[in-house]
Formats: sequence, structure tokens, C-alpha cells
Amino acid sequence: TTTTLFRVGAQREGASHPIVGVIGWIVIATGYFVVNHTQTMKLMGARSLWDLQMSVVVGVSLIMISGYFSSTLGIFGRALMPGLDRPDMIYPQLVDRYLTSGMKGLVVAGVLASAISTFEGIGAALSALFTRDIYARLLVKEASDKHYLTVSRVATVCFVALSFVYVPFILYSSSIVDFFVRITSVFVTPLLTVYLVGVVTRADRRSALVGLVIGPVYGLAAITLGEAVDSPGLLPAWFTEKFASYLWSTLITSLSMLMASVFLSGRPQKTIAPAAAIGWLARSQNRMDEIRNSHSPADDHGISWWWRPELWAAVVLLIAAYRVFIVLW
Repeated sequence: TTTTLFRVGAQREGASHPIVGVIGWIVIATGYFVVNHTQTMKLMGARSLWDLQMSVVVGVSLIMISGYFSSTLGIFGRALMPGLDRPDMIYPQLVDRYLTSGMKGLVVAGVLASAISTFEGIGAALSALFTRDIYARLLVKEASDKHYLTVSRVATVCFVALSFVYVPFILYSSSIVDFFVRITSVFVTPLLTVYLVGVVTRADRRSALVGLVIGPVYGLAAITLGEAVDSPGLLPAWFTEKFASYLWSTLITSLSMLMASVFLSGRPQKTIAPAAAIGWLARSQNRMDEIRNSHSPADDHGISWWWRPELWAAVVLLIAAYRVFIVLW
């Protein structure tokens, strides 16, 4: 199944215009900070809106710097070792060939720290969602803090173990980045589109479920039925190529939501009251309200114009555009 899913879905290189690739990566990066619970959970821990916005600017800047070095390493590796079968081998081969023993150990430690950080984020986010929104709300509503802490720890181990389910799919992909790009277009892009349509339009909220069904159906079809390297496929490359699929996924998901909204506009919808928190969940929420009501000094005294998040976000966007369209184009 894994071989069929990702070898059949391996698209021909250069099937889309570079601008389509740029737009695809914009969608990927936006989804990373908007949809990814490992990021939003940490951002929501900021003490004020200003702190949250500035942390996004700083985070994007750091990722942009690391992305620049990753891109240039790929270019150097392709020039120095053109015979490598898998692009994923470029980085370890460069490390092995050009670094001393001590530096190699530092690189391995950095890779390990990065992996641990990723798994920590996955485990913390999903275990918190499970413990609060499912276990404490529906299963065990009244217990001690120690009990829920134990449940959260066990859930963390389980979710981290489940995350290794991705490994066989990665092995059968042409590279880790290719797997990431393909799988993101299937599930993350429809969810991101639902968020954006809900923010910028007055679409019926029931249409979100339609978008979350239609979008992934297209994504899976693009992977399994798309034009492959060694076979024509049932769907054309312009409709299924890995970066073009981001545009099609966004368009198909948003159109399905808008069409569903038109169909549902005359039908009454039930008012769903939020479930009341009781027991431990209510007590813990009260404690979080105390933290949420704290203010940043910027809220009380204002900030200078040069510390406005909008200004620094614009600066980061200009630097990113220069790097993409001038330096790397």
C-alpha cells in the first residue's frame, strides 16, 4: 500500500511553473503556523497579543534563515555529488566528507535535539487535547491533578509512538521533503482553507465539514491517480503535480464550502451551546483565566512605532521576497 501510494504519486519534475512552487510553499508555511497544533499551542501561551504576534515574526525569521542554509546545502551537494540516488543523502554525505569528528558529533546532537523538539511538541499538543477535550470532559470528570497528569503522560507516549507510522511512507517517497509536500496538500491545506474561508467570508459553518471531506478526497486522488514517473496515470499532471495540487486543493475546498453554504442558507441550523465545564476541567479553566487576563507592558503604556508587529512582518516579507526572487531565482 505504501509503495502504491507514494511511488504512483511521484510526479514528474518541472511539471509546474516555478511561481506555482512558490505559492505552494507559501501555503505550506502558512499552514505550519496556523493549523499545526504544536505551534499554535505554544503561541497561545504568550502573555499578550503583542507578544504572540512578535513571536511569530521571530519564529518565521529563524525558519527563513535555516531554510536559506538548507537550500544552499542542497545546491552545493548536487554540484559536488551529482550521482546520489536520494536527495536525503546530501546532508549526511557533506557532513561526513567535510567536517571533523567533533563537529560531526555536534551536528548529530543538533539533529537529535531537533527530533526531540518535534516529538515533544506532538506529544504535548495531542496529549493536552486528549486529556482536556475527551478524557476530562467525557470520561473521568472529577479526579485529582495527579490523575490527569498521569493520563497526559501516558497519552504523550502513545501519540509519539503513533507518529512513527509515517516512517514506511517516508522510506517509499523519493525524499523526506517530497513526502512532506505531498501529505501536507492532502490534509493540512483543506483544514487551512476552512480556517481562512471562515475568517474572510460568511460561509455557513456547516459547510466546513463538506470542505474537510472534499479537500482530502481530491488530495488522495492526486497522489494515487496522478501522472507518475513511469506511467501516465488516470489524472493529468497539471491537475495533480505536487505544488499545483496546493492551488487545486485550496480552490476545490473553498468552492465546495461556498456551494454548500448556498445550499444550506435557507435551512435552519441548530444552536449548539458550548459544553459546560465541570469538576477538574472547570477548576483548571479558572486558573487559566487568571493567566489570560495578565497584560504585557505594551498593553498599558503603548509601544513605539518601530516595535509594531506589522512593520517587522513587512520587513520579513521583503527579505523573504528578495531571497526567493533575487538570490535563489
